[in-house]
Amino acid sequence: MKTERTTSFAIAALVAALLFGGFGFRPSSVVPKLGQRSVKIIRLAGLPFKDLNKNGRLDPYEDWRKPTRERAADLLQQMTLEEKAGVMVHGTTPSGGAVGMGSHYDLAKAERLIRDAKVNTFITRLSGNANDLAAANNKLQEIAESARLGIPLTVSTDPRNQFRYTVGAGVAPGDFSKWPGPLGLAAIRDPQLVRRFADIARQEYEAVGIREALSPQADLATEPRWSRIDGTFGEDAELARQMVEA
Repeated sequence: MKTERTTSFAIAALVAALLFGGFGFRPSSVVPKLGQRSVKIIRLAGLPFKDLNKNGRLDPYEDWRKPTRERAADLLQQMTLEEKAGVMVHGTTPSGGAVGMGSHYDLAKAERLIRDAKVNTFITRLSGNANDLAAANNKLQEIAESARLGIPLTVSTDPRNQFRYTVGAGVAPGDFSKWPGPLGLAAIRDPQLVRRFADIARQEYEAVGIREALSPQADLATEPRWSRIDGTFGEDAELARQMVEA
C-alpha cells in the first residue's frame, strides 16, 4: 500500500509539473491567452477555459483559477492506468530521417504513440529553421489536444546552442544562438554568463515549443573513457556546482 501511495503521488507531482508548471498551491489570477486547435473554449462569467475532455462542462483540472494541486488531483482521478503510465514515458518523436533525424515529423506514427500508446513526453531531434520547428511541434500538440483528456505534450531536446555538436547527443543549432559547450563555459568561470546563456536558450526553446532541456549534465568528468565528458562542466566539483546552479 505504501508503494502504491508513493507511486500515485509521484505521478500526481509529474502531471502537475508538466501540465501546470509546478506542484504549488496558489491559484492563478491572470487570465491566460488560450489558443485551441481541436477543442472548444468554454466561457464562464466572460472568462475562457479549454474543454480539454470535450464533455461540455468545466472540470477542475481545466480551471486555471484553481490551485495546481487541486487541478492535478482531479486530472489524476480521470486518468486510466495506461494514461498514467504514458505520462511517465519519455519517447522520441518519429521523424522522416535516419535515427530520428530529419526536417519533419511522421505525424501518423506520432498519432499512434500519443493517442494509442498514451506517450506524453518526446525528445525532438528535428533541425532546420525555427519557424518550421515551431509549426511541427504545434502539429504534435494538436494531436495531443484531440486525445481523450487533451493533456499537452512536453517536448524536450538535446543541446542545440553549441558551435560543435555530435549526432545523437546534440542537434545542429540552425537558427538558435551559438555558444561554447559546457566545458568552454566552465573554462570561462563566469556563473553570470552561464545564467545569461541559460535564459537566452530558454527563450529560444519556448519560442518553438520546447519545454525541457536535456542539458547540461551535472555529472563530474572523472572517467576519461566516457563519451559525454564534453556535456559536463568538468571534473572540479565546486566549479560544476556553481555552473549548474547558474
